[in-house]
Amino acid sequence: MLKDSATRAANCLALGVPVDFESDYDAGSLKGLSSGNRDVREEKSKSLTVGFVYQPEFIDGLSMTVDYWNIEITDAISSTGAQDIVNRCVDSTGGINNQYCNLITRDASTHQISLIQSSVLNLAGLDAAGVDFEFGYDFDINDGAFKTTLMGTYLIERKTYPFQDQPTDFTENAGTAGESIWQVNLNVGYSRNNWHATVKTRYLENVSLYTDQDLALNPNPNSLMSYPSYVITDVTTGYSFDNGVRLSVGIDNLFDKDLPFGTSGTGGGSAAYDNLGRFYYMTVSYSM
Repeated sequence: MLKDSATRAANCLALGVPVDFESDYDAGSLKGLSSGNRDVREEKSKSLTVGFVYQPEFIDGLSMTVDYWNIEITDAISSTGAQDIVNRCVDSTGGINNQYCNLITRDASTHQISLIQSSVLNLAGLDAAGVDFEFGYDFDINDGAFKTTLMGTYLIERKTYPFQDQPTDFTENAGTAGESIWQVNLNVGYSRNNWHATVKTRYLENVSLYTDQDLALNPNPNSLMSYPSYVITDVTTGYSFDNGVRLSVGIDNLFDKDLPFGTSGTGGGSAAYDNLGRFYYMTVSYSM
């Protein structure tokens, strides 16, 4: 939203603020109120998914699935700061009948702002798009059977808009912590008679700790700028007895992969990384 002095002047007059008004708040403090909002509406979304499945007859056991998806969320519920509330009230090209002006209370005699209420509003937006894929190939060798699956996601975009009516003002989160552009899982299983074994490998592409918008303001904000690519492998093996008992032993994080420096492996942006280190376990199950 472009600031237009004529629009601001007209809105101030509509609010009852005189032309010669001088604010006393250049260096003052102001009462605020945080609350919910009974008038908040449900968020809206549009989604598009296009995909295909291919299982060639000339390669037995091979299957390929690719899906493109695009999700757009509007009227997303969010909150904003006091200064943005004031600015978007008086700079609204649609007049003062808007959700921001409704959050401002003025003293009837002095016309000074006496209260700014901060509540959740339907003001934000989100766009996300990507490609999911899965390739599987199952085949037999001698008396054993292999079952392989490669699946992953390529994240094309993950934009957040603090104000949905400003489509040029957004943050691109794709490629930042918690939003790897490439995420891939490879599972290889083998079974022979009563024996079984599985190897699972998970890959996360390197990510930046700062968005492009952050770096445009400060190209070198920290000595730690990114998390490197991350690969972790889990293995299991076991035996299924004829009486229904199944015994398995496994090792998660086989190569004792460390967390990326600077992360704890918990919370937003870093929960995808393993914080336990190499982990051994055994399971016993029974099926009738």
